Amino acid sequence: MKPRACKPPALERDAAPTATARQQPLPLESPARRLSRPSAGQVPAATAVEKLWFCLWLPQLALEAVVRPGRTPAAVVEERQGVPRILLADGAATAAGILPGQTANAALALLPTLQLEERSVLHEQRALEHLAGWLERFSSFVSIAGHDTLLRHVDLLRTKDSGSGAEFGQDLASVRVLEQGNYWGRVVPLEAQPQPETNQNDAEPASDAAATAHYSSFVSVVYDRAAHRAFLAGFESSERWAGGISIEPRSDGGGRRWRAGFDGGDLLLQAGETIELESLLLAVGEDPWLLLEQYADAVCRPHPVSLPDETPVSWCSWYPYRLGVTEDRMLENARIAAARLKPLGLRIMEIDLGWQTDQLPSTFGENDQFPHGLKWLSEQLGELGLDLGVWTAPFTVSEFDPIVAAHPEWFIQDEAGNLVKHSDWFWVPHGAIYIPDLTIPAVQDWLRTNMESLQERGVRYVKSDFIGAVSDGRAKRRHDMRVVAGGGVEAARIGARIIREALPDALLLNCGGPEMPGTGHWPVLYTCGDTGNTGFISTSFQQSNYQSVACHLFKNRRWGILQPSCLCVGLPGAIDDAQALIPQRAYGHNLAIPDPNIPRDCLCACAIDDIHVL
Repeated sequence: MKPRACKPPALERDAAPTATARQQPLPLESPARRLSRPSAGQVPAATAVEKLWFCLWLPQLALEAVVRPGRTPAAVVEERQGVPRILLADGAATAAGILPGQTANAALALLPTLQLEERSVLHEQRALEHLAGWLERFSSFVSIAGHDTLLRHVDLLRTKDSGSGAEFGQDLASVRVLEQGNYWGRVVPLEAQPQPETNQNDAEPASDAAATAHYSSFVSVVYDRAAHRAFLAGFESSERWAGGISIEPRSDGGGRRWRAGFDGGDLLLQAGETIELESLLLAVGEDPWLLLEQYADAVCRPHPVSLPDETPVSWCSWYPYRLGVTEDRMLENARIAAARLKPLGLRIMEIDLGWQTDQLPSTFGENDQFPHGLKWLSEQLGELGLDLGVWTAPFTVSEFDPIVAAHPEWFIQDEAGNLVKHSDWFWVPHGAIYIPDLTIPAVQDWLRTNMESLQERGVRYVKSDFIGAVSDGRAKRRHDMRVVAGGGVEAARIGARIIREALPDALLLNCGGPEMPGTGHWPVLYTCGDTGNTGFISTSFQQSNYQSVACHLFKNRRWGILQPSCLCVGLPGAIDDAQALIPQRAYGHNLAIPDPNIPRDCLCACAIDDIHVL
């Protein structure tokens, strides 16, 4: 397999090469990966054959990209220091005295019939892509250079689209592929037809799951069981982008295409700018699991993680009470837990969804079910030797949250200025969910203030749920185009860092955010579909969950402490269920399993990480 010269950011049409992935065994030092674009006036250097280049200059591109034919007089405006000013005007407007630099108000006063459009870098980029695609009918060497552009997609390494394609052994029936993501993991035959993931999609609303076969987030392993040879490809970093590895049939039927790359997140690049990309590691060996462990260690080397010596054990209110959790119920369970479950390692009593104002996911005030407030409750738990934990979803904001009406500009919007809906909230009061724009300093301050309030109220464990929203592809149209949000993880890491700094003494659980060590690292990683009494439990679902946990075990106490969701059993058969399921939940985990002969006067459900008194 030969690395192909990288094409330009967003367009994949530049012949200029970038640094290729390493093809050496682990462990290795990590050279910087850089992607360069020719600055204005430059042309790519000739390779083996001298080439003749010609240039197309499009001085009216900003105007032509947004103004429909026939609309005249027209001009494009761009905000400068908070003031909309004329960037470019058409012939009719120019003849009437409209000039670049004029304020929009001055231009309208001079020419009331002037049609104004806001500049769209995205539309300009798409127009250039369309033109470049047409030009490729005449030459395979097409490069977009000059002014600022958007980074749309990056392939760090891929196989050619000709020849035999990627080959993984003589007996393809014996080849298996490990694929994984935040909440899912599986091992499938290489020759399996791509299938939509079904079981994991039902785990929880908006949970992370793979859509097709032969795609893996961050790392993938292909193992030839007959030859005892394994090939690992894994991203060593994920500071700005979320790398992925895919294997797919070629459209010409000539074999398989293998590629490692990522969504560029529409990052704004300046002409001639050089940026550092995520690094990729390749390794081969006889033992696929050893390769995974070595890979996980290599990822941690530049980003050492700090983890508690003992695996945390917590009680969660969601499964027994849902939105009916109250202050009194928390204390009632805490007293039982202190007497019976604290000797088994329980230290945390977590209030899940149900404590916030109006039951909204991103509000931080207490509702009437907690009349004394979190500070008082944390003190009561402290007297029992327990810590207070809370659930929150800080990166998903309900349409009913007052902050939406007060600051609509704080949220991701479409080109028409409408708030972009991420999803519909599954629980009362339902409604649309919007995505806060974490590239806006005021939004960062809002997050910091609210998280600091949790620290002041004695919260020492935070479950941050649905935090993958800010990395959703719908979040690309953000305030600061120099920060990767939708399609990447930079904005998510900014939010994670703020949470970490605001709660220095708290244990933080990652539910859907970037799990790889780095900026804003999460020490506890949610790692499979919901295993509680959600109504989704079935044999196939459980099998899928067990495989998911197994596929993630190489990260345990390297990238963080794995939390394979919760175990909840109830009458009838509560004790029998618990005796059977506790060892299953704890397999492969570094928890000491208590005596499976649970006393019959202790009606409880025990899990690796969560214990629920029923």
